[in-house]
Amino acid sequence: GDAVAEACDALETELHFLGASAIEDKLQLQAPETISALRRAGVSFWMLTGDKYETARQVALSCNLLTLAEEALVVHGTTPQEVTACLRDIDFKYSGHSRTVVGQSNVFVSGRDSDSDGFPEESLPLLGGSLSMSPASRSGSVTPTESPLAMDGSPRLAGELDGRRGYVLLIAGQTLELAMQDECRELFLRLGLAANSVICCRMTPSVKAAVTRMVKEVGRRTLAIGDGGNDVAMLQEADVGVGIAGLEGRQAARAADFSIARFRFLKDLLLVHGHYSYERTCYIVQYCFYKSMLLSLCQILYNFATRVSGLSFWNSFMLAMFNGVYTLPPIFFYVLDVAMPRRRLLQCPQLYRHTRRNHALNSRTFVGYLLLGQLQGLLAMALTVGIYSSSYVDAKFGFPPDLAGVTFTTYTSILLLQTAVVLLGSHTVTWINHVAIWGMVPLYFLSIFVYSELPMFEFYAVVSRAFTDPLLVPAVALLVAAQLLPAFIWHAWRANFRPTELV
Repeated sequence: GDAVAEACDALETELHFLGASAIEDKLQLQAPETISALRRAGVSFWMLTGDKYETARQVALSCNLLTLAEEALVVHGTTPQEVTACLRDIDFKYSGHSRTVVGQSNVFVSGRDSDSDGFPEESLPLLGGSLSMSPASRSGSVTPTESPLAMDGSPRLAGELDGRRGYVLLIAGQTLELAMQDECRELFLRLGLAANSVICCRMTPSVKAAVTRMVKEVGRRTLAIGDGGNDVAMLQEADVGVGIAGLEGRQAARAADFSIARFRFLKDLLLVHGHYSYERTCYIVQYCFYKSMLLSLCQILYNFATRVSGLSFWNSFMLAMFNGVYTLPPIFFYVLDVAMPRRRLLQCPQLYRHTRRNHALNSRTFVGYLLLGQLQGLLAMALTVGIYSSSYVDAKFGFPPDLAGVTFTTYTSILLLQTAVVLLGSHTVTWINHVAIWGMVPLYFLSIFVYSELPMFEFYAVVSRAFTDPLLVPAVALLVAAQLLPAFIWHAWRANFRPTELV
C-alpha cells in the first residue's frame, strides 16, 4: 500500500485538470410507476443487486420497492444459528405471515449489479424475478379473525390485503447464503414469500440463479428481468426471462424469452399483452376440446345405437375438414379478440388477479366446456333420430332416409352452431372475425357440394338430393336452436351468477 502511494505521488506531478467524464446513473423513466402498478396487481418483487446495503435501500425507496408505510426488516448474522434467531424474531413479530401456505403464484425477481445510486437510464440492471404470492398476505400482522381465503374460497393473493402496514426483507449476500442452508431455508422462504418485497444486496450471478431456483422449487412462477451478461444465469433459470437491450450490451436480451427496450414496457407486457394472450389461449384450448367432444359423442351414441357395429356416423371428408378447414379460420383470427381495452387494464392493475387465479382456465371451466359439448351432442343425435324416424319417407323420391343424408343434416347443424358459439365466446368482433366466421358457411356448402358431385366417392349426389328434401331447412334450424340453447343458458348464468371484473 505504501509503495503504491509513493508511485502515485511520483507520477501525479505537474498535471493540469482538463475535465471529467462520467456515465449518468438514474432511474429509468416511469420505472417507479411501473413497479407500483405491478405491486398493485399482486406481483411481489425480489430485488437482487450487487450494490451495498445503503445503496440498495436508497434504490428501493426511489423505485417504490420500499415505501415509508412499510417496515424494513434487516436479516443479519454470521452463523446459521444467528440467522435463524433473526428470522424467528421476524416470524414472531409477523406471526400472520408465518402461516403462509406455499402454493403457485407469480414470482418476479429483481436484481441490480452496478454499485450506484439508481438504475441507468438506458439499461435497468437486473430487475429479475417477481414473486407473486397467491396464498400469502402482503400486509403486516394478520388478526386471528382474518381468513387466509378470499370471498370465493380461493387463497388470497399478494396485494389483496391493502390498508395494513407490511414489511420488506433486506438481506446481504453472505447472510443470504446462510439463510439458504437447510436449517434456515424453510423459515426464510416463508417470510420472504409473505413479504411485500425482498431486497438482496451484494449478490453474485450464481447466487441470483440459486435464489430463483429456490423460489421455483416451492411451486412459484418466476419472471426474471435484467440487462447485463451477469443476469443471464438468472434469466435462464426463471420460468420467464425478460431482457432489456441497453448500454450494457445485448447478452441478456439474447438469452431471454422476451426482449424490451425500456423497463416501463414490462407493465404493458404483463398487464396488457399477458392478459390478452392468457384469455385467447384459454378460450382456444377449451374450445378445441369442446368441439372434439361434440363430434366424438355423436359417434359414440351412434355406435351404441347400431350395437357397436363399427360403422362410422361421420364421413371421412367431413371429419378431415371439420378441424382442418371449417373451424380453423374463426379460431385463428380469435387472436384479435380483446377482452378489455388497454387503457382499462393499465388503469386497474388489480384486474391482473383474474389471470393469476386462472379464472379463465381451471378444472371447473374445462369440465363446463366438456359437458356443454356432451349435452349438445346428445341433443343433436336425439333430435336427429326423432326427425328421421323409421316412419319418415322422402317426399320426392319415396325412399326412407339414408345414413349419408342424415349425417349431412346433423353435420350442417353442428357447423352452423360453431359460428354462434365463437361469437358468444368473443369479447370483440372485428370485420376480419366476421369474414372468418360467416365466410365459413358458404365455404362449407361449396366444398361439400363439389365433393358430393364426384362420382368416385360414396357421398355422390347426397347434397343435391338433400336440398330437394323440404324437411332439410326446418330440421337444421331446429337442431341449431336446440344445441345453442344450453350455450345461451351457460353464458347467461355465468354473467348473472358468476360474474368477473371482465364481464
